[in-house]
This record gives sequence, C-alpha cells and structure tokens, in this order.
Amino acid sequence: MTSRHLRLVLTGLALLGLSARPPGAERSADSRPAATVNGEVITLAELDEAVGARLAARPQGTVTMEPSAAARVHERLQWKTLRAMVTDVLETQAAKEAQRKGAIAVDPGSLQKALNEVRRAYPNEADLRRAHPTTRGTRDEWAQRQALKGALMRELTKGVAVTEQEAREFCARYPAAFSDPKTGKAPAFDTVRERALASALVSKKMDRTKDWRKGLWREGKVQFHIPVPERL
Repeated sequence: MTSRHLRLVLTGLALLGLSARPPGAERSADSRPAATVNGEVITLAELDEAVGARLAARPQGTVTMEPSAAARVHERLQWKTLRAMVTDVLETQAAKEAQRKGAIAVDPGSLQKALNEVRRAYPNEADLRRAHPTTRGTRDEWAQRQALKGALMRELTKGVAVTEQEAREFCARYPAAFSDPKTGKAPAFDTVRERALASALVSKKMDRTKDWRKGLWREGKVQFHIPVPERL
C-alpha cells in the first residue's frame, strides 16, 4: 500500500467513525487495560486518544471503503499504535530504574533546557499530540521523560566506536549517501573519510539502541488485552 493510499484509508476510517477522538475532543472514560507493561497499565482511553491523534494529523481526503475493510485497517493501526506506546513505557521504566540506581542523572539546568525547547517547539498540548501521537501525559512530563531517556541513551552508547575498516564498509554499503550529487559517482574514500566515520558511528549507535529495545521486550512482562490482528 502506497503512502497516498494509506492516507486515504486513514481518512476513510475517520469518516466511518472507527477511530478514536482527535486531540482536544472529550476523552474516553474507558479505564480498562489495553496493555500491561511490568504492571503499568496503558488504558483503552489512552490508546483511543493516541489512535485519534494519528488520524487527526493526516491530510483530509475522501475514500470509498467497505466497513469490514476499514475495520481491519483500523485494527492494524490500533495494534501498531499500542506497540509504540508499550515501547515508550518500557524505555521510560528502564530510564527511571537507571536513575534510581545512580547510573544516570539529569541536572536541573539540562532539564530546564529540555523543557524550554519542548515548550518552544510545541506551544500547546495539542501541538505535541499531533507531532507525537503516542505521547502519554502532559507536554512537560514528556519533556522530562525525553531528557531522562536521552541520558540513558548516551550512557548506553558512550563506549561505541568505529574503525576505519568499518567506515569503509559502511561507505561501500551505502554509496548513494556519499556519491557526488552532480555526477552520481562514488568518491574516493579519503575524500569522505570523516563523513563516513561519523555516519558509521551513528549507525552503530542506532544498532546498539535497537538491540537494547529488543532486550526490553524480551525481558519485560508485557500483556496485551486487545486481540492481535490476524494480518499485520
């Protein structure tokens, strides 16, 4: 399914009334669990709001869709949204535990800077919700969580390094990222050495982070209380 088709499908879901409420609308009062993450509950109301925020952020359009097909797409969107929310909870729990153990810390100055940046980027709660639909809590709470998770990410990746050989392999694997925009030709490694080293380092840190997230899912106790779609 192309991005354009997906946008039309999502708009169709909204038109069919299958979505949750958009930001600013009256919240669902359904406190039943959608998922439980190491004992912490994500409610159906929170999931409802997150799905609605994702739909509200999509461009408007028109679509003709059978209700049964729209329901299936809605189920997949709901499931994808819930998994993103679970990942966020797992990361936040890990960051708070690392802070409790003294492994990481966020000084008041850094926290205030994070708050100021978030308030400037998102003047109100609705702006944040549109940009980050799966966010739970307030704008300031999100900023605090991001600052704490950022500290943990830096701690997890601070020992990551790349060799020149790894940079060469990275350059060879992604030649388009380093090729001359005018000629399309791949340059000699020496001319892009620093860029290749920096890019390879970022990629390696991202891989470390992905492995860490997989570990959170593997080791965490996650229970889902909504049906898993037959076809994801």
